[in-house]
Amino acid sequence: MAVIFVPGYVAHAASPPPPPPPPGYTCGGVVLDGATLLTNAALNSGADNGLYASVIWAYFTDISAFPTIWQADAAGFEPALSINTTTNKYNLLFGTDALNQLDARSTSDPAVGSWVPIFVSSDTTGASNPKPCQIFIGDTDVTNVTSSTGGAFSTAFNGLDFVIGGDTFGDNLIGYLADTWIGVGQYLDWSVVGNRRKFMDAGGKPVDLGSDGSSPTGTAPAIFLSIPHGGTPANFATNLGTGGNFSVTGALTLAPSSPSD
Repeated sequence: MAVIFVPGYVAHAASPPPPPPPPGYTCGGVVLDGATLLTNAALNSGADNGLYASVIWAYFTDISAFPTIWQADAAGFEPALSINTTTNKYNLLFGTDALNQLDARSTSDPAVGSWVPIFVSSDTTGASNPKPCQIFIGDTDVTNVTSSTGGAFSTAFNGLDFVIGGDTFGDNLIGYLADTWIGVGQYLDWSVVGNRRKFMDAGGKPVDLGSDGSSPTGTAPAIFLSIPHGGTPANFATNLGTGGNFSVTGALTLAPSSPSD
């Protein structure tokens, strides 16, 4: 076969293909050592409406200090998600005063030494009791509402000091946190498997929630803290949601493991 030379043509070797992305979704976690806190001095959560939903990936190494996962300073009646000081159960507290409150606890003890996704939702907009509230650990419903009183109410979040990893009493979390999605003003029914799968796949791993956390609901949450693949611990204080960035007391370091592992 004759070889035809084209004047001016120079042969080039094919460029190597770009490296493939890592398989699946990968996120990192940060260490909270009992002294490290993340604080938003005035959370911009929008109008308070009595709805709440969150998914928080946590790893507890010690629960003897009865850690608080998050707390908002609500002028004397603080909403908080914590581990109860007397029962060692998860405890969710919302309210405006002692007569209008929702106090929900889990039926099982928090796991120590493993990553768990904590699914919580509540709706205090109705007059009936018990008010809708759910606590799921992964795909397991551990809800036990111990008190739900009063008519419709809305616990304040907007503009308040919001702390992740501790509270004003020094009940600080010891362990790790990874993807933290807190949808103040949003509600999701965690008994629906499809809703849980928007945050956790069938294998029990976190899924990609989008650049601002809006993928599950179509609306960005007030708080979405995450370390993307290749990111640094400092990225965790950058709120990808709508509520403004967090400042760090102490220093964030990379957790030795991840819920994506």
